Amino acid sequence: MLVGVLGPEGTYSEMAALALGYAEGVLCYFANIEDVARDLIERRLDCGVIPLENSIEGSVGTTLDVLLTLPVEIIREIVLPIRHYLAAQEGADIRVVYSHWQAIAQCNAFLRSFGKEVVAVSSTSQAARMASENRRSAAIASSRAAERYRLQIVKADIQDVEDNFTRFVVIARRGRRIEAQAGLKTSIVLELKHNKPGALYEVLHIFAERQLNLTKIESRPAKRSLGEYVFYIDLEGNASDDAVVSAFTALQSHVSRLKVLGSYTSESPLLP
Repeated sequence: MLVGVLGPEGTYSEMAALALGYAEGVLCYFANIEDVARDLIERRLDCGVIPLENSIEGSVGTTLDVLLTLPVEIIREIVLPIRHYLAAQEGADIRVVYSHWQAIAQCNAFLRSFGKEVVAVSSTSQAARMASENRRSAAIASSRAAERYRLQIVKADIQDVEDNFTRFVVIARRGRRIEAQAGLKTSIVLELKHNKPGALYEVLHIFAERQLNLTKIESRPAKRSLGEYVFYIDLEGNASDDAVVSAFTALQSHVSRLKVLGSYTSESPLLP
């Protein structure tokens, strides 16, 4: 089995994969989410572990686009606590701080008080690698990345909100069953057939009258013209449950597109 994660070594995506039980020896590292999806579809990977949503900064748009447009599905989910560290070489004269833009946003208050130049790069572990090569720089990264690139922790827990969590999902080629499908949660994306008053209410009422609990609703531009949206919805239950099947059937007259993104379990390991 080969598992795609964001790289280089030391990313939170790698940490999520390891927490899910994938061995280091099966991990393949990619520069971005699109490359993970591409190699998955082209059958060079069995699955990929990518970020879906952060509790501070919200959903990862690229992941939502991949789930909507490509023949992949979610087969597992894990929610990781995210702790950010400022790391640098021993005795570094820090003039610039590197990190991924989401980590930068999650540490905004600290960075304002720190008063150094901030530069966004492709990943937190890439930032750690760059800091390991430049004594005038530091990185916002995981403790794993700091250790991997032999950096010292300058300051720990610099995220603005203590309870900082990220949802990572395991995606596989559509229809490929390589994991148990317990299905405590189902994700879908839909587009309304008619742009009229009450159209979204009619859709939500279908779930409500079947006692299906929706745990997330998010709109995102359909990328055709201004004012056209698709809706991402998470609900409790398996796509094969009678109530869920009934809801999907009833939705057909209200939506122009409905895609089931997967039914899966959610794991929340207790990590430092």
